[in-house]
Amino acid sequence: MTASSRTGQPQPARPARARLTAHLIKLKRLSGDSFTDLAARTTVSASTLKRAVGTGPVPQEHVVTAFVHACAAGDEQPVLMMWRAARAEERGILEGLQAPQVDNIRTRAELKAAFAAVYERAGAPPVRTVRDRAGVPGTAGACLLPPNTAWRITRREAQLADWPQCEAFLRGCGEPAHRIARWREAWKRSAEPVVAASRRQNLSAMAHSVSTVAGMVESLNTPALADCLSMVAGVFRAVEVDKSRLARAMNEAVIDGIGIAAVRSSGGGEQAGTVSRTPNVRDHRAPGASAGPPGPPVPAKRAARPVTAAATSRPVISSHAPGRPPARQGKPSGSAS
Repeated sequence: MTASSRTGQPQPARPARARLTAHLIKLKRLSGDSFTDLAARTTVSASTLKRAVGTGPVPQEHVVTAFVHACAAGDEQPVLMMWRAARAEERGILEGLQAPQVDNIRTRAELKAAFAAVYERAGAPPVRTVRDRAGVPGTAGACLLPPNTAWRITRREAQLADWPQCEAFLRGCGEPAHRIARWREAWKRSAEPVVAASRRQNLSAMAHSVSTVAGMVESLNTPALADCLSMVAGVFRAVEVDKSRLARAMNEAVIDGIGIAAVRSSGGGEQAGTVSRTPNVRDHRAPGASAGPPGPPVPAKRAARPVTAAATSRPVISSHAPGRPPARQGKPSGSAS
């Protein structure tokens, strides 16, 4: 059974506004003064004070405080609490935010909703008022909380990445000082998922870049380029400990890659075992031979000639002339068996 069915009287559509009006009328009656007399003690007109106790829009905060001071009612905080509730009821935004309690905040979206709820529970004062109240001794509020930032926080559009601005906003909305530490812990908790998501995004971007480069190399259909890239990657792994060898190893890898590309472009490197992929691949021509196309490759299983001390600085090569097979070494005719 509702209250209206028990009393037989319909409940007002705006109960918070009705409680504020009833309390202001009570203060005026206790003072025994007219609206004109009350206005003479304030900077507010008599008509504005009269509208404050009506059923229209909720009056502004400075009108309510002026009304309380004119009636000499003492502490204004109980009346301001009624005024904040009436303002939140009139705006109708607080319930739609569904903001969690400060100790239950886990994500940045929940933190944004909680900050907007703080602003609504404060009566949604002008952002310049929030800015002025955000100041501390020795520092003006404008230096801590720009009005544009405060406005974006009320609309849940700010990123809330700067804690001093968050603290200034809470202070400007009248949040008690003993609760600021709990808000800071909530701000730290909500920042952890953001950092983790940023790291995952960076890793995903790196993986996408690697996949893009691999696709580009594959689309070029150039085995020599792929070999060069593989060699360069191997060089970086090899010199991870000894970085002083990086320049020399890179030069050797580039030379080897160019040699492989030249052999493949001439059509002579497609058979397995004909060209070595190890470093220091050079031309297999006899010393003093004229320049020209490279001769047939050295068979993989052919024994090399002995290397003398004078030839240690050069690779082992075959002694036959290019383009002519080596002479067969048979027994001399007429020799004794």
